[in-house]
Amino acid sequence: NTFSRVLAELSSQRLNFEEEIKALALLSSLPMSWEVFYTTVTSNSTKLMLDEAIIQILSKDLRRKWMGLTIDDNVKAHFLGETS
Repeated sequence: NTFSRVLAELSSQRLNFEEEIKALALLSSLPMSWEVFYTTVTSNSTKLMLDEAIIQILSKDLRRKWMGLTIDDNVKAHFLGETS
């Protein structure tokens, strides 16, 4: 939500960015424990869209919460084989 508000404010100031730049900016703001996820998502050869990045982040976060993990619980994720 915060990211969306920042983008809206920038847009109101007539500062617009391509979808891929928005997606990369959002992915770059994730904690270090998401590094493997970031690499996996950005290594795809197709152009990344912001909506796709948001969906992938939310899906990953939901899987982690379902498994009882927090966003920064890298150790548990590693031992459970949860890498992406």
